[in-house]
Amino acid sequence: MEAGKKIDDMDHDEFEAFFARMQKAEDDYINAHPNIDYDRAITLNLPLDARFEFNVGDLEVSARDLLTMLAEKDPHMAETAIAIRDELYAGDDDNDHVGFGFDPPDPNRPTREELAEKRLARAKLVPEREAAIRTLLEFQERSDKSNKEFEAITASARAPVAPERLHFGNDPRSSSRGWDVFVLQRESWPPEKRESLKQEARARLKEKEDELDRESQRVADKYSDLLDQAYASIEPTAKKT
Repeated sequence: MEAGKKIDDMDHDEFEAFFARMQKAEDDYINAHPNIDYDRAITLNLPLDARFEFNVGDLEVSARDLLTMLAEKDPHMAETAIAIRDELYAGDDDNDHVGFGFDPPDPNRPTREELAEKRLARAKLVPEREAAIRTLLEFQERSDKSNKEFEAITASARAPVAPERLHFGNDPRSSSRGWDVFVLQRESWPPEKRESLKQEARARLKEKEDELDRESQRVADKYSDLLDQAYASIEPTAKKT
């Protein structure tokens, strides 16, 4: 294909070749810059009524800030949220610092009369919305009660295996360190022995993973047996959940 040829003037083969080159260039760039091929900020697309009524744009927040908020709100997820934040949203990209706020409003705003019509239409739906809220709150109350009952019933089953369950719950990242060392060291091994050393290292790491899987399953089975015993100690009608 001649240089500078317009896309509209290309035949099918020329266009396919051009597209393949563009795709390769994009793939090469992404491979060279691994931290660009994922979203670093999230946009909540507000309904038009909200944007027009309150004269705001969509709501935007960086993934970094969102993960920080999750860690602060849910202590059980804090370690995971912070680890993801620090590894993949470390602040090295402009989008990690977009803040938390509304985009500029849409200039094509309806007239005040049209806004009034929309407000009245929404007002007519208030009874239906309040009924839905009551239904959801009642369901949540029943769910909370069931969860508390479940917690009380299973407390005796959780306690004996709590440390082991916590260990295996946190294990995925710790068990990855052996693979990190392997990947880091393998290129420094003598070329004539590299492949055999790789195979041996992979076999050792796989054996360790299998052992961890067996231990994790042993703990899961033990917990399941303890749950059965806990449920057997209450009414025969209780169901395991």
